[in-house]
Amino acid sequence: MRQVERRVEDAEDAVAAALAPDRIDDLGHRVEELAVTAVTHDDLLQVRIDIARLTAELTRVRAELQAEIDRVNDALLDVTDARLPRRAAG
Repeated sequence: MRQVERRVEDAEDAVAAALAPDRIDDLGHRVEELAVTAVTHDDLLQVRIDIARLTAELTRVRAELQAEIDRVNDALLDVTDARLPRRAAG
């Protein structure tokens, strides 16, 4: 019986310490900081929109670069085509 009483007293002490005014003030301050720094749904939505725009832009640039590479490659193949007559150097 004495062990149960001691456990109850220990639990009461732990609860009292957790609810001490300085601990509650500290918790309130931490909650306020979290509210200020927390990411909102609008923040996440804006990031997703920005990522979608960036993805589209990168896709467009990649296609343009691939087209330019293909044009240069075709030009080089035309220049090096063995069936075409070569001009004399000089």
